[in-house]
Amino acid sequence: MTTEELQNAIYKGIDQLAAENRIAHISTQLISRYSGISEGKMLRHIPSLDKVISKWLKVKEAEIYDFISSIPTTEEALLKKINALIDNGYMATLLISGSLDPLIETDTLRKLRKQFEKTILESISKLNGLPADRSTEDLYNELLFFVKEVVELDNPEARRKRKTLSNSLPWSAESDLFPEQEILTRLATSESGFVFDPVSGRSFTANEPAISILKILQQTTNISTIIDKITTEYEVTRENVERDILEFAGRLRGVL
Repeated sequence: MTTEELQNAIYKGIDQLAAENRIAHISTQLISRYSGISEGKMLRHIPSLDKVISKWLKVKEAEIYDFISSIPTTEEALLKKINALIDNGYMATLLISGSLDPLIETDTLRKLRKQFEKTILESISKLNGLPADRSTEDLYNELLFFVKEVVELDNPEARRKRKTLSNSLPWSAESDLFPEQEILTRLATSESGFVFDPVSGRSFTANEPAISILKILQQTTNISTIIDKITTEYEVTRENVERDILEFAGRLRGVL
């Protein structure tokens, strides 16, 4: 195997790691397992993990830049771009995942993520027939949550949302990230974290942050509002709040 072939095998291994959203804590052992190249052989050709990641990122950053440089101006074009992002795997992780290894979360990648957000926001703003009661930022967050669930979770709901995104944007279809507002509003909660639906008789328990999310949901399902309120109350990052909301939304759909 030539040096070039070995490097390509290593890069494909990291591609797969990223596609499976497993780059929050990356290591030479993981890269070795996914690339099929022994750790010793890999490090003989590329002396350190930093250099392995750095060389891989240079290739990926160029590909991401090309991907986000054009702004879709129709719903069909935006759908095509979002589906291409999901199908790509590693690119979706790099652009929207909240958990990246510090070696991967470089200044350049942070700028690309910001540019991706700007591109999609501008694209949404150019679309016709947008819901009048939501801002462009609200719709962007709704789309991002939809995509994150498809990319990060492997369950029937995520697969169904993937099918939805193949045909329409979340706000064009009936968005069901959360249960119906009528159901959320009637839920009774206790200080101990017990939640009860007086109509269906269903109940479950939740921790304090989840109860806080639920109480906000009983007033609004606007994702931006929920994130703002939780980050203010608990002094946590938006990425962590997004992950918690996504997980709690899935749990709510499962029990209600």
